[in-house]
Amino acid sequence: MCKQVFRDFAKEITEDIILEAREKGYTIEDLAELVGVSKHSISHYLYDDKVPSLSAFIGLWRKTKPEKALRKLASWSGYAVFKLPEIDAHSFPILSKKTAASLQEFSEFIDSIGNAAIDSKITKAEAERIKKEGLEAIEKILETIHTAERLAK
Repeated sequence: MCKQVFRDFAKEITEDIILEAREKGYTIEDLAELVGVSKHSISHYLYDDKVPSLSAFIGLWRKTKPEKALRKLASWSGYAVFKLPEIDAHSFPILSKKTAASLQEFSEFIDSIGNAAIDSKITKAEAERIKKEGLEAIEKILETIHTAERLAK
């Protein structure tokens, strides 16, 4: 038997996934067919107290790609998410390296802000580190943009 906290979590996220899928134009019937369950099961997941099986949960997630639910999960963990661009196979290795470098620099920038804000004071040294990391992040982001422009057909 599943612990109540996990049941509550699964129910809340499943409801979010179904509602977001409906915003994207999926019907209850569409979702049932995509996941391989009855339309009554989808309705129960949404309106009643039924918790989906792990396979139904993962199926809903993979088929509908719920951005709002993902953002909710990330925020609960103190993270932020954004959608990566779709890139063709030839350009992917080049852009993925540039994107990864941009993300690493941006992460270091955000980290420097977080570390400086812990004590509710920002010293001159912390401000300098924030500036340095921010400028490095901007530089890497611009490199990624220019690489994408160069690879554009």
